[in-house]
Amino acid sequence: VWEWVADWYVSRFGPEMVRDPRGPATGRRKVIRGGSWDNRPQHVRSSSRESLPVSGRYNLYVGVRCARD
Repeated sequence: VWEWVADWYVSRFGPEMVRDPRGPATGRRKVIRGGSWDNRPQHVRSSSRESLPVSGRYNLYVGVRCARD
């Protein structure tokens, strides 16, 4: 499943290469990553990045991953 991420979505980052760039402080859409069972193989990877509105939490293709800080 796609995975919800804590970051708010922004369509583009600056031209500089930054590891784990910070997104905006607020927004209307959250980042989802990783692809789902119905995506093409090239999209089922952790670097695949899309967005959903926060109200989209009902989506069949989005889940969560437990991680330690």
